[in-house]
Amino acid sequence: VHGKGKFFVLIRRELERSLDVVFIRNFRDKIWRDYYNRALLLLQLIQNLCEENNLELKAMLRDIELPSIIFKPLSISKEERISIEQFVEHSDIIPLLIQIFQVLTELCTGPCPTNQEIVFTMDFEFLEKMLFREELDINSDVHNLKEIIIDFLLAAGEGFPANILEFLAQNVKLKMVLKVLLK
Repeated sequence: VHGKGKFFVLIRRELERSLDVVFIRNFRDKIWRDYYNRALLLLQLIQNLCEENNLELKAMLRDIELPSIIFKPLSISKEERISIEQFVEHSDIIPLLIQIFQVLTELCTGPCPTNQEIVFTMDFEFLEKMLFREELDINSDVHNLKEIIIDFLLAAGEGFPANILEFLAQNVKLKMVLKVLLK
């Protein structure tokens, strides 16, 4: 790996380490906060770079398995990660979850069929539980996260790939999506 590729490999390694600490550690301390801030900054950098819809850059990020690294904390076994309920109860983690879904949205937008395929091989239990979670305050970070998850699902279906649309039809209940959007 040369030049830019080497830079992104370093980002990938640092992001993977940071997300592992943030999502597996059950307590908050200075070390957790440092890794949290590092992950948030790296995700913001990646999102900003992807917003220009540079398919070559998205391909390079895919080649270093960045979509899998970003989605990994949400799809690891229940025994290893903090529970979805803990995600939501710790309001400090919601901005990081929002950033994760914003980056995943950017990686799928274009459309970018290969990234869309990769994302849809991952576990969607977290998405389902978040969308079905009752949230009465439409100004809350949790409600904002639910809207960003819907944006992600729409980006993942961009270009109308038949297999992804079929997956969405079977796994995402339209009534729930409309309920979030109409609040």
